[in-house]
Amino acid sequence: MNYQIGDTVFNDWEIVRYIGRGASGVVYEIQKKEQGILHTSALKVLQIPSNEFVLDELIKDGMDERSVTDYIQSIVSELEDEVRIMVSLKGFPYIVNCEDSSLIKHPGIAQWDVLIKMELLTSFEEYRQGRDITEKDIHTMALHLTRALKLFEQQKIIHRDIKPENIFVNEYGIYKIGDFGIARVYENNSGTLSVKGTEYYMAPEVFFHQDYDHTVDIYSLGLVLYKA
Repeated sequence: MNYQIGDTVFNDWEIVRYIGRGASGVVYEIQKKEQGILHTSALKVLQIPSNEFVLDELIKDGMDERSVTDYIQSIVSELEDEVRIMVSLKGFPYIVNCEDSSLIKHPGIAQWDVLIKMELLTSFEEYRQGRDITEKDIHTMALHLTRALKLFEQQKIIHRDIKPENIFVNEYGIYKIGDFGIARVYENNSGTLSVKGTEYYMAPEVFFHQDYDHTVDIYSLGLVLYKA
């Protein structure tokens, strides 16, 4: 399904601006007015699989229609689990808040749209454009994001994809981690198997498919801070 400016999602939220396309889908700004107050959020749209050619390839590999449907459904279920993790951590100051989600199946084919409504933030990549990142900025980022990693460790969550594209900043200068495993699930199961861009921040244990624990996120964050 195609989404464009003027469309309504989540019953009464209107798409007002295209923000961009990332590793894990397309992002828009959405708004709604309630009792005279204008509310804004970000909408992330993921299509699983990313295109119908993936379905054709699965059939060419010997899977029947039922098996393809079950396989794609398992990917969608894994993605839903990742979203539930994000929702369960809503309110923690150094994690992107996930506010709502919706699952829409395309008629007639094994393809789903996953819609995720989350707080509207500035990506770190955009935030640092035209700005000199100072030592104080790096210290603040490290303080905020290590607190997020501490929560992940307590909740037995391993992010596995800490990189600049998954770091955001709000209007008060608070740094937050987003996406969790969403990008990983999306890339590994939608026909876009490349991890270009991610591998630069990936711990060796993850890259070489060895056993690992929460320390791989510390490694990746260290590289982010060094390169910032």
